[in-house]
Amino acid sequence: SPMVMTLSKGMRKVDSDSRATAWSRLQRGIISIDSGLQRVSGQRIITSKVRWNPFDFLFGRVRGQVLALFMIAVFQIAIGAFVWMLTGGHASYDTSFNQSLWFSWGMFFDPGTETSFSAESKYKVKIVAVVFTIFGYVFNLLFLGLIVEIVRNKMAEFQRRHSRIVANDHTVLLGWSEKSLYVIRELLHRADNKGDKMEIVLLADVDKLEMWQELRRQFPAAKQQQAIRVRRGKPTECNDLERASVLSARDIIVVGGSGDPNEEDLHTGRVILALAALQPQPQGSIIAEVRTAEMSGAISQVLDNAEGIFARNAVMRALCLTALHPAVGDTFQSLMTWSSGAEIYCKHLDEIGAGGAQTVGEAEGRISHGVVMGVLPEDNMAVMVPARHRPLTSTDRLLVLAESEVELNSNSRGIRPADQLSAASCGSWPAFNFTGPTSCRTVIIVGWPADIDALLHTMDDFIAPGSVVTILSELEEQEREHRLSASFPFKPRNFRLKHHVGHICSILALSRLPLADCRAILVLPDSGFTGDTQMSDSACLASAITIDGLLKGEHREFFVPADVDHRPRLICSVLSAVIERALPDSHKLRRSAAFFAGNALETGLFTIASSQAPVYNAILMLLQPNSFGQIYTRRVTKYTGGEGEISFEQCAQMVRQNGEVLMGSVSAASGRGSLNPRRLGVLRAADDLIVLGPSVAPPVDPELLAVFTPDEAASAMELSTVVSPKMLQGICEVMGASAAVDHVDQRSGPGPCTSMRKDAIIERAGFSAAGRLGVPAPGASNLRAEAGPKRAALYGWPCLGAGSKG
Repeated sequence: SPMVMTLSKGMRKVDSDSRATAWSRLQRGIISIDSGLQRVSGQRIITSKVRWNPFDFLFGRVRGQVLALFMIAVFQIAIGAFVWMLTGGHASYDTSFNQSLWFSWGMFFDPGTETSFSAESKYKVKIVAVVFTIFGYVFNLLFLGLIVEIVRNKMAEFQRRHSRIVANDHTVLLGWSEKSLYVIRELLHRADNKGDKMEIVLLADVDKLEMWQELRRQFPAAKQQQAIRVRRGKPTECNDLERASVLSARDIIVVGGSGDPNEEDLHTGRVILALAALQPQPQGSIIAEVRTAEMSGAISQVLDNAEGIFARNAVMRALCLTALHPAVGDTFQSLMTWSSGAEIYCKHLDEIGAGGAQTVGEAEGRISHGVVMGVLPEDNMAVMVPARHRPLTSTDRLLVLAESEVELNSNSRGIRPADQLSAASCGSWPAFNFTGPTSCRTVIIVGWPADIDALLHTMDDFIAPGSVVTILSELEEQEREHRLSASFPFKPRNFRLKHHVGHICSILALSRLPLADCRAILVLPDSGFTGDTQMSDSACLASAITIDGLLKGEHREFFVPADVDHRPRLICSVLSAVIERALPDSHKLRRSAAFFAGNALETGLFTIASSQAPVYNAILMLLQPNSFGQIYTRRVTKYTGGEGEISFEQCAQMVRQNGEVLMGSVSAASGRGSLNPRRLGVLRAADDLIVLGPSVAPPVDPELLAVFTPDEAASAMELSTVVSPKMLQGICEVMGASAAVDHVDQRSGPGPCTSMRKDAIIERAGFSAAGRLGVPAPGASNLRAEAGPKRAALYGWPCLGAGSKG
């Protein structure tokens, strides 16, 4: 077959017989070919050459445009000289060729020369002078405009080649999405809390004017706008990254969007690869938002100083807690952002005025503007709710809840007199009065988000056993089951699913939901609006307004509430910052529904991770069911033992003596919760306290059990006070079914086991071993359906029913 050789001026195909000769001639540099295509295939055929069309050359190239104007100028000057000769001349210029040509040149290139003629001159002389002056004026404008355009384009090209942002010790934000405004807001609030000067460089492949319009609407203050510098460029291009001064940046944050998780993570990976390709590589902290757990580990493999933050799981847990345990969920929302007014800080003793403290109790006595939540030893894991007699070293750091770092660093401990205590609410969230019945176990989800499988698995950790989760979406039930089991088998243990098919904004579909019996209603972004955050927010807001009207009895032709004073908690998830501007805290909708800004919490988490990794880790650990610690609510009377008012300071001391830490309170009168690190104000007997304490029943992580030996699994089992189903699953897999059941039998003794253990034993331990533990009637029905009545009776299962045989 022929070989194609591509050169700078054209291309020629040479047959196989002439390859060696052509290659040797090419090496000697003596091959010269035309710009056409020559093909050798038995008979040489030379194609027609491409040449410039005169009009294309004159008007399609700058060189041609200059030539065209030059030709027009010559033509007009010649015509002007000929016409002047026909006028008969003037005293200043006669009709000779030289005089006529000079007159035409002057009229053409020097507008105003015609004024040298007197008003008494002949009309034809004045008319010729005026006409050719106008033509010359127009020509000069065109010619000068072309020169200006050439210079302007050349200057713009120089600017594109050489422009850059010169900054040092700044924060670079890569990417533009609905989360970018939240990230900038968190960074500005973090700088205010620390008392630092913030400089943010935003690099995105979006028009600068479009970005600045959004920034000005979100940050109207001139001080905030001065801290932001915007540059258009591609975060995946090394040249654009260098021009944003990423090499001298203190922090580099890669922001993702709310589109398809896999596509967003692929884009994030391209940005990380571009950062890794820089020479030298950036030395600042690199934080990248990822949408899948698999991508978080891949980021650090590419760059040692890069970390992938998978904050979505933590946000899901906060959402579930907001629905099922409102005060606890709202507390985590406050801790996961810099803009709430109360944050956790990780500080050395000397930085907060507690230098020289020998014990935790002594350090607590020296901190007046914060609450000590934990201790972080050097090269070790943080210890939450440490004992007051725990010794401290000079390398230990404290996890302290405070309003701001500026206030925390200005500590001067002193016991406040009672008359100086006044009501305060710092770090508070909008009031919402949840009055739903606590015995109700129904949760309604309106919408089908793309990650609903992970949300339901997370909800399974918090919801009470025997609950019901009802989902309304336009997807058919078979499609839902397929999506839920696409990644791994979906088998919730504490609830069962009920499906309703319908549009999320349809009042008829919403009225058919069990609104009267539910505990919480979650309105979530539907996967049908993926990529369009404003449309998604509009749909969620319309659905929330319709549900609120149904609960208030405004649409009695569709739904009649049993009691309008007792209603479930309505939570509307929003993605963009537009809702925050449209619905301020004083808006009437805020009194009817809680708006969950998931994107704001995600950005808040990875801005916390970029500056204080121990705080980020502590928040994640508190959200997990483990022995690290737990945030819960308690009534004031549990500690005081009586009615009446008590100062927050005194109540905090009582809670601390009980081995817990008081973080804030929930007012019974207003329903407003607040974190109160300054310990100001008074508490009433009906108020609830937000307390940090040890976990009541820490389960063992089944993922850890998967790497245990049987003996280690048994030892890990002894660390827990309650045998959870997840833990039992892991133990059964490691130890074997019979050994695990024997272990449980020895711990618990004979008799019925709990409903939580029942399902796990039936699934993992086998029917015989499950029968030895005496599972009651519900387990028997499950067993009968799976094993048959004969085997069920053989293993001694009671209450099989009158219709049982064998």
